[in-house]
Amino acid sequence: MKKTKRILALAGVVILLLLYLLTFLFSLMNGELARGLFGASFACTFIVPVVLYACMLFYKLNHKDDDSDQ
Repeated sequence: MKKTKRILALAGVVILLLLYLLTFLFSLMNGELARGLFGASFACTFIVPVVLYACMLFYKLNHKDDDSDQ
């Protein structure tokens, strides 16, 4: 389970870094499409970590008796 958590944590970091990079790139572009993409990327920068945290919290609450997490 530790190895799976480590891989998922690394994947989360990579996704967030890509979101930050895309937000920066879209902010430098001109045009209506770039404005929409920037807004979506900016929103996902906040939404993705909150949803991931909520999923982890929900999992922990449903698997209290599972001692393999420690």
